[in-house]
Amino acid sequence: MCIFCESKCKKLPSNGATITIDCPSCGHYQISSSYLVNLESELDNNYASRKHLVAGFLYEFNRGKNEIYDIKKGDLEKLLDDGHIPKTPMQRLDRFLLNLYKNDDRIGIIYEIDYIKMKDEQRETFTSYFGNRNSITILPLSIAYARNIDELKGMINNLESIGFIQLASIRSAYSFTLSPKGLEQAEQLMKLNFKSNTVFVAMWFNESEMAGVYDKAIKVAIEDKQYYDFYAIRIDKKEHNNDITDEIIAEIKSSKFVVADLTGYRGGVYYEAGYARGLGREVILTCRKDWFDGNPNEYRCIHFDVSHFPIIVWEPDRLDSFKEALINRIRHTIL
Repeated sequence: MCIFCESKCKKLPSNGATITIDCPSCGHYQISSSYLVNLESELDNNYASRKHLVAGFLYEFNRGKNEIYDIKKGDLEKLLDDGHIPKTPMQRLDRFLLNLYKNDDRIGIIYEIDYIKMKDEQRETFTSYFGNRNSITILPLSIAYARNIDELKGMINNLESIGFIQLASIRSAYSFTLSPKGLEQAEQLMKLNFKSNTVFVAMWFNESEMAGVYDKAIKVAIEDKQYYDFYAIRIDKKEHNNDITDEIIAEIKSSKFVVADLTGYRGGVYYEAGYARGLGREVILTCRKDWFDGNPNEYRCIHFDVSHFPIIVWEPDRLDSFKEALINRIRHTIL
């Protein structure tokens, strides 16, 4: 039984130290044998009400990447704090709609909850088909980040009330298709990154030059819960097994906006800021004062091509002022 969604799952052959799970709802994931028992207890004691969010995350991870997610000790808290995971009911409704659209964008796809015979028992199951019912696809609850079939029904009712789906009344009270308004909303969500609340930070990673500025100013400003609900992502602080360039591109694509600090004349920072602008993301530029005022002949400066942009200039001994300036810029240009 899957510890996240309680679906019947299989354990795949492994090297003994790591267990690989094949779940029909979550997809594939790995857990070390030694951690599995503790993880089950950890879920029951601390995360019982949020297991469906982990299941939804794993479903999307398996749909988007050709790798197996490896769950390690301490990962759950980080994962559940990840800005990619929808936290509120409306965020989950948006993600449900988006996942339906990404699952199959053919116009006229029928989705329904119906009783399906599975291993000598009739069970309510979420399915989809196109045209006739000769070829039915069973869809997991994790596609909607739903706790159970009853919550899925409630989510369908809400999407119908908003006008994003239209009931089909074919076999079930829960037969529906995406409405034109729903298709339009899904395409907007694709562009807007499903109302993402992650913020990619591009900057120089030289700790001797940039001591404290990320933790004391940039990250704190981005994650100021008084005004908004954003989460800062810095690539060197994220665990991943991918090519770093691919991971950077993926994070920029999935971010609400980007903060790019130009201190250090780093080519990568300029590239990431330009890539984000090309995607239509807002980019907030910052720079340490000595580099902002620096000598172009020594390349200790900002590039001429960005000098006309409104850049937040900061000083190492005035990080509180920098933090407040960044908060104000986010409030007035992003919200």
